[in-house]
Amino acid sequence: MKKITFNLFSFLFLTLTTSVCFGQNIKEKKAQQFGRQIEVPSQERTPSGHIRCYTSENETFLKSTNPQRESILEFENWLSPLIDQIRADRAAGRNIQAV
Repeated sequence: MKKITFNLFSFLFLTLTTSVCFGQNIKEKKAQQFGRQIEVPSQERTPSGHIRCYTSENETFLKSTNPQRESILEFENWLSPLIDQIRADRAAGRNIQAV
């Protein structure tokens, strides 16, 4: 075996050994949503530890940081005429033709 081959195998062995040693440490992570730590009771988690839905809590947080933000009801009132218009266009057979 040439000297370079021995050095290469030594380097690879040390690299793999080091990565395996550091990869075995288990780090306990706190639950985070949108970049901030949260405390969630265990009954709201799935068996794998994931949080099902965080929409209402996030909406409350965003409303507290930006008081001018629309509420969910205001957003739905704004969106409903647009949806009705799209439904009417589809019922009338009016589509956007794709090339």
